[in-house]
Amino acid sequence: MRLRFWAIAAVAMAASAAHADARRVLLIVNDAQELDLAGRIAGQVADLDVAIVIATASLPPDLDGQLAQARARAGEQRAEAVVWLCVSGGDWLIGAAQGDRVVTRRLARASGVLSRSASIEAVALAVRTDLKGLATRAAIEKDAAPRPPAPLRPWIELGWAGVLEGGTASGHQGVAARLGAAFGRWRAAAALAYYPAATLSSPLATIRLERQELGLVAGVDLLGLPRSKTRFRLGLEIGLEAVRFPRTTTLAGTDLKPTGSADPWSPAIAPLIRLAYRFTPTFWLAFSLGTDLLMRPPEFDVANGTGFERVSALRVVAPRGTLSLTFDPF
Repeated sequence: MRLRFWAIAAVAMAASAAHADARRVLLIVNDAQELDLAGRIAGQVADLDVAIVIATASLPPDLDGQLAQARARAGEQRAEAVVWLCVSGGDWLIGAAQGDRVVTRRLARASGVLSRSASIEAVALAVRTDLKGLATRAAIEKDAAPRPPAPLRPWIELGWAGVLEGGTASGHQGVAARLGAAFGRWRAAAALAYYPAATLSSPLATIRLERQELGLVAGVDLLGLPRSKTRFRLGLEIGLEAVRFPRTTTLAGTDLKPTGSADPWSPAIAPLIRLAYRFTPTFWLAFSLGTDLLMRPPEFDVANGTGFERVSALRVVAPRGTLSLTFDPF
């Protein structure tokens, strides 16, 4: 039996000699019949990029014990994969492992010369399939290794802004700018906006009102990943702002006295949805639509002899939009 083992091992080594850099596979068999099977397996995998090393061992009856011993023997032989064969309940039990991947099969073990030869061939083909599958999965996992994250990148934006704050029917219009950084699909920026003075008129008074915003914005791109060739990006943003309203009463009605100039302000939250279109490799046209939620909406009054009369008041909820040119190289 030992002479027979070395003869089969020599065949396997000869079949693997052309694969000097091939994946080293340890094939563990138990008895003489399995040695015949080992020779058939060596022939079936001769065209694969594997180098078969044959060893004999008496394996435990349970699968966990077989796997542990097979991996230990593979470590001793410096094999990347291990295949073991044994008989269980009259059937062939085939096990194959590479790394943390394990495959097991049970095939019928036939009697008779022709049937036995056919069953041995079926086992050899099954081992060939398992070795190819383990190699393919290893290659897929290697190719699918996570890409390094996109680097932290600057982005800058400048454009038009408009808000329907309630002071005038046409809304308040101005310019907005952002300067920030992005990491992957996440972005953050310092944001500011300036709305030149607009006129609020009523029979009581005429008021000139500016609007100034300073805040921080954070957002996430839901569609359109960085480093992709996408033309569009769709994302959500949330802004935290301090909004200042410098105002001057330029004209008061009869028997009314203009109040002095003042600069009321209010904290605000601004949820937005943002759509961007890339028209050059580094420049985008971005449109945002959302609302301002003013925590302390200001009211504007004039003084009479007994107190104050309201001229206008701004809304708590003010729809807003921006149209901007954005520099973002990713």
